[in-house]
Amino acid sequence: NSTIALIIPEKNLIYFGVTYTNEGTYRWQIPNISGRSLNISRFMKILSTNDDEKISRDDLSLRFMSRQQTRFIVQYIYSFYTDNYIYFITNQPNDIEQKYFLTKIIRFCRDSSYSIIRTYIEIPLICFNSEWIIKTAEIFLNDNNEKILIGHFTRKDGSGGTNVCLWNIQNDIDRAFEDNYRTCYSMGIGKRGLAFIKPNEPCRKDESWSVPINDDNLCPWIINDRLPYPIGGTTPAIGHLSYENLLETSSTLQIYSFGSSNLIFQGLTNGTFKLGLFDLGVNINWFYSYPLSTQSPILSNVIFDNKTETFFLASESKIYRISFSGDCTSRLSCDECLSSSNNPLCGWCTLNQRCTLANNCPLNSWQQENNQCTHIVNVQPLRASIDNSQWINLTLTKLPQLEHNEIYQCIFTDKTISANTQAIKLDHNRLSCPTPSKNIHVHQDAHLIVRLSIIKWPSNISIATVSEFTFYNCSSYSSCISCRTEIGCQWCSQRCSSMCTETLLQCSSFELLNSSNIFLESNQSVEIPLKFYSIQYDNRIECRLNETIRGLVNSNNICYISKI
Repeated sequence: NSTIALIIPEKNLIYFGVTYTNEGTYRWQIPNISGRSLNISRFMKILSTNDDEKISRDDLSLRFMSRQQTRFIVQYIYSFYTDNYIYFITNQPNDIEQKYFLTKIIRFCRDSSYSIIRTYIEIPLICFNSEWIIKTAEIFLNDNNEKILIGHFTRKDGSGGTNVCLWNIQNDIDRAFEDNYRTCYSMGIGKRGLAFIKPNEPCRKDESWSVPINDDNLCPWIINDRLPYPIGGTTPAIGHLSYENLLETSSTLQIYSFGSSNLIFQGLTNGTFKLGLFDLGVNINWFYSYPLSTQSPILSNVIFDNKTETFFLASESKIYRISFSGDCTSRLSCDECLSSSNNPLCGWCTLNQRCTLANNCPLNSWQQENNQCTHIVNVQPLRASIDNSQWINLTLTKLPQLEHNEIYQCIFTDKTISANTQAIKLDHNRLSCPTPSKNIHVHQDAHLIVRLSIIKWPSNISIATVSEFTFYNCSSYSSCISCRTEIGCQWCSQRCSSMCTETLLQCSSFELLNSSNIFLESNQSVEIPLKFYSIQYDNRIECRLNETIRGLVNSNNICYISKI
């Protein structure tokens, strides 16, 4: 059972949609829908359709037929208005036959000089299919300033699942209402329905509906003594499915405006809450999910404090206050703070170079545009050897000013190491820092990829980051050829090093002078003529067959093996 209230501020008027209950002596006297005054002199009195301050028999209300009032139960879920119409969304039986239960949207003219019943129409509101009924709804404006209805649906049999659908009020819903009017008034097809309000009767074709009409406001065209009323249309307003999850069941789903964004809050029946970014028409990007200590459903009334960016919610036994301040401060760089996959409540405070909530930063210093972050646009070189320190030159889009006693630092980090060096400022957007002379160790692999960050020290405020800077280890290469494959490494003094005073044009190598097959006889010596390239004769040179049979190379470049 439910009661929905809708205030029309400029009319000082409030509309109620009330589900019938057996409670109260005079319950039968309360209309299902009524418009009541908010003026002190007539507070909560049902208005007349002739004069906003008079109470008369022709009042601004809608009552079900007395024999249907206790049998035909309508649950009022949500209400809103536009320039010309009042809308209610309900879950109810299809008609007095009560063959099935469905979601409907009701509309009547906002002009209080019309009686509600004369302009009353209801049609099915469908999200995905008729097996789903609405649980909550809200109205928001899209980028074109058009009103969008957002509906949260669950399965009517209670088996779980969540669907979210969207309707453009003018293009989807009002057009569906007009189509149903035309079926009855322009084509005269079927019966008008709604026998729980007024005995049913056939639709009637009328010439006034055979010409184009002003579809922005149908009210003058509906008020016609020749036309049957009210209308129960059968052509549904079908929503655009925006989100579907057949496994989770929502207990509440709400939309909140935050700056230029729309946040969507989902509370699940298992006590989990989710927060996402809703772009009103394409999809929902969930960025936060957290199970509360309770496993009971989150209740429907969730409050969002825009100033402190805090959510207040409740389960059946507890009240929760949820702030995302810690989630923001854990993001150390501007790029990490403003990444599209991260929390849209966070922004980069340029004043103190930290990721914060908006209320923790002066308004003009808080930004959410990623293109305003400081970026490293060039690093030269992007690779360095671990066995000697070298200077790295970095070009940034801009450099923040240093506070008193602050310096710039370069920090090289991965999961196991952290090393820092002091940077010097070259000009307005360039820094130079040496690579660390210690704390960088490459064990088995020839390379170590680290994260290079520029920070302000001692405040430890991150300025910009390069995700991949490579250290290489020349000593991990055991041969001249493998050594020379690594840029920056040279083979000298029979080892691989980044510090080499010699200039080696090519690695030592050799080839057989006789390319034909050489047959080796057991227990016999053998001589194999060789041709060498870039060989150094300062030491004895061995030759080997299969690494086990050894010989020596003489001065004539012949490999002599005494016995095989």
